[in-house]
Amino acid sequence: MSQNVTFEVRGISQTVTICRPENRSAIDAATAQQLVAAFELFERDEALAVAILTGVEGCFCAGAELKAVSSRQGNVLKADGYAPLGVSRLLSPSP
Repeated sequence: MSQNVTFEVRGISQTVTICRPENRSAIDAATAQQLVAAFELFERDEALAVAILTGVEGCFCAGAELKAVSSRQGNVLKADGYAPLGVSRLLSPSP
C-alpha cells in the first residue's frame, strides 16, 4: 500500500502531510485512514503540543476524491465516528 500521508516530529510539533500531488491531494478511503492514524499518534504522544496539516507541491487538499466516490470506493459515510475525510470531526484539546 502506498503512503498517502507522512508525518514528521520536530520538538513539540508534528507535521502531517498529504502526499497525493497527482490528484491535488484529494482524499480517498486509504488516505482518510492514514490521516486518522497520524492524528491518533499525535493525540497519544503527551510531548506533542501542536499538529500541522499540509499538502505537497503547493496543494493543501482538493477535498474528497470524486473518482473514488463515484466508483463507490470512496470514504465511509456514517453519522458518527470518523468523518469521510478522516479527521474533520476530530476534537482535539491541542491546536
